Amino acid sequence: MKKFENSQGKDIIQETVKNVLSRIVAPENAKQKIREYWIPAFLNGEKYLDRQIKEALSGVDWDWPELIEWLQRFRKENEFPYMWEPCLRYFDKIPRIKTSIEDYQIKRWFEESPEEIKTKANDLPLNIKYYYLKLFHSNYPLAYNEDDFPNPELIRELVKWNIVREATKPADRLVITDYHLVQKVSKTAGLRAVGKKEDLINCLVDSSKEMELSKMLDDLGVPSGENNYIPNQRKEFSVENAFENVGSVDSSYDSDDEVDIDLDDPNLPLSLELALYNLLSHTLSMSCYTAREIEQAVNSGFVKKMQVLATDNSTSYCLKRQKIYKIDELREKSPPWFPGCRCSLLAEF
Repeated sequence: MKKFENSQGKDIIQETVKNVLSRIVAPENAKQKIREYWIPAFLNGEKYLDRQIKEALSGVDWDWPELIEWLQRFRKENEFPYMWEPCLRYFDKIPRIKTSIEDYQIKRWFEESPEEIKTKANDLPLNIKYYYLKLFHSNYPLAYNEDDFPNPELIRELVKWNIVREATKPADRLVITDYHLVQKVSKTAGLRAVGKKEDLINCLVDSSKEMELSKMLDDLGVPSGENNYIPNQRKEFSVENAFENVGSVDSSYDSDDEVDIDLDDPNLPLSLELALYNLLSHTLSMSCYTAREIEQAVNSGFVKKMQVLATDNSTSYCLKRQKIYKIDELREKSPPWFPGCRCSLLAEF
């Protein structure tokens, strides 16, 4: 893979990645992780760049509206891009990618829930039900930052339905605090400072009045807990399985592995997520290569036109756009035309 070493090339890559990410819906901190992980790997010419996407988006609620729009378009034309093959059978039967994943997960979590959770879940709106079951069955992390949710309105709804609480009470503030600071609080309170974090917190709460403990936490610089949320109900996990299945994908995944979508496969949503990570990474790579080639042509001073070349197994959409363009036209709109497009550019001298 080609490396881009000059600062101007890096600027182009950063701007291109920013533009592609503006077309997906995800928390800003997740997009920032993509920029932090993916761009250096791309600039260094590393392979398997979908792993950087996986690391940034695993466990994150995100959506790709642009992909949905193109899915609907290609359905009407009864053809699909080559890069969509890992997801093709799935796309061909289910119109909404993210929604279908959520429906599947809701069904699975619901079946695994105790009766009291099922009863409450049945009274909830669909989007709230999804988060209620998700938070109940998630054993990690202990608390969620506001950036872990798509928008503030959802957080307010979860609080209203008594599904999460803001971590502002002393006990909750200690939960989101690192162990060493909890030890410091215990020492200040004249209590033992050795043992499990949970035991230290229980000891502090039992031996101190809430207002006194709250002031002590303020004095020692313990986070206020604002904008952090703790689920009010949570499935109990044993020590043995407490950190199993953290995240939403199989860590053994390798992008060289063939991804086969089976609608009866219980791991279907995970397979689809992996395929989407690969598709997003491919779209970022193609966008960056195209942007760089156009910029090099402009800087050369003598390349005025470039030819768009469609590859084997191209869609009719790509084939119709396989022609010579002026540089200015390509600076306005250039391949990849859609997620997974493999069209390339060739300078015309």
